Amino acid sequence: MIYPISSISATQNGDQVTNRIAGALVDRITRAYNEGAKFKVIVCIPEVPGFSGDVKNEGSLKTIMAAQYRTINRGGASIYEKLREKGIEPLDYIRFYHLRAYDRINAPWGKSFCSSSPTSPLTLAPLPDSFISKMEQNSGVKFHEAQVALARQWIGQESASNQKEVTLAMPEPTTEGIIQSEKTPVKTETVPIPQSFEEARDIVRRFESGAEGLRGDQEVSDTVAQHMLCDRTELPDEKWLGTEEEELNAYVSELLYIHSKVMIVDDDKVIMGSANINDRSQKGDGDSEICLVVEDDDKIDSFMDGQPYRAGRFAATLRRKLFREHLGLIPPQMVTNGNDCVTSFMRPAPHRNEDETRSEHDILVMDPLDDRTVVLFQKTALENRKIFTEIFRPVPTNLVRTWAAYDNYVPKVKTGHVVPGIDLERVKGRLAGVRGALVECPLDFLIDEKDFVTGPEWRGLNPTLPIYI
Repeated sequence: MIYPISSISATQNGDQVTNRIAGALVDRITRAYNEGAKFKVIVCIPEVPGFSGDVKNEGSLKTIMAAQYRTINRGGASIYEKLREKGIEPLDYIRFYHLRAYDRINAPWGKSFCSSSPTSPLTLAPLPDSFISKMEQNSGVKFHEAQVALARQWIGQESASNQKEVTLAMPEPTTEGIIQSEKTPVKTETVPIPQSFEEARDIVRRFESGAEGLRGDQEVSDTVAQHMLCDRTELPDEKWLGTEEEELNAYVSELLYIHSKVMIVDDDKVIMGSANINDRSQKGDGDSEICLVVEDDDKIDSFMDGQPYRAGRFAATLRRKLFREHLGLIPPQMVTNGNDCVTSFMRPAPHRNEDETRSEHDILVMDPLDDRTVVLFQKTALENRKIFTEIFRPVPTNLVRTWAAYDNYVPKVKTGHVVPGIDLERVKGRLAGVRGALVECPLDFLIDEKDFVTGPEWRGLNPTLPIYI
């Protein structure tokens, strides 16, 4: 199981990418195939390799995504292509995944972009004043003033900075349907920084007092993402005090950006650190990297491919916990009031974590090569992908094979919001079926755009390519 930020590697000499991790994977899978041995590689990478930019128009994002697809399944020398040349079906051995989540914002804007039908033009329609807007009116303190004051509070009594104000970029609706770029309108607001801890604390208290006397929304959850996990309640049970339109506009989805660099091998060894699978990390003359290799002597009884197996406690429990989190097989870790249970997993070292190795859900994922575990992993990722595609239309997707299809597919709504034409009941019903955050990597995204992965920049004509790969 591998968690890099990027997966950019090569299988042969002569490619723009020089590290041969992809080639090593092809060799190891070929060996397993020839020996008739069961062997699985799971790679989890970010759905989009960055937080800002439009996949179609942002050069760095497009280059990194193209490099990843050249590594995975296209361009002539990818892992999947090399395996298929040998008569090996790669999906039997190696698969790629992303992580994605949804939530409901309990503080929608006073105005929202909405469309009465999937084909109608985008219009600006007023919605009821938000809870935050009313707090601002009652307290005389703007939300962003309270944010800056809270940040000043966190600094503490002593501050070495002489800065008097800060300029913030205000969030604005965007119709790009992916993530903010230079085309997104930017509105700024300059906020004075409180010059003392006491002044900052007073501003925060005044803002919080603005909630007094407003509608009692204590029973409305500030987050509903816990329903992706083993929660005690279901998403349709969640209360909402606004209109159906307001609640519909409050549902959002975004990728969970994988920033870990971890590899777990055979439930026995773990490599974790700063290095990615790309030339910048692997060539030795680029980014400075450091990694820790863990091989503990504490062994536990486990299974591997149905056979008794002595696994390393650290590696096995880490892999199982990650599997369970990705599959929604852990309880949410929420402490919203003094009555919630604080578990050992919420506490820092040196508190020891509770031993879960014989729990029901841990046993479900104990053997990573068991057919039942493999099917559970793959079916969960597939179903989650279907649900997110229907409700939010995230990019990348297998439904977009060309740039022309990309333009038609991306919904003209605020980034990450529900696509037009879906009612609230359908949204809640479908999202209630999401389990964990695991989604399939869309291997056919832009697959008919040959220049995406074989353009001139991949023939040695782009001097900036090493910056990205």
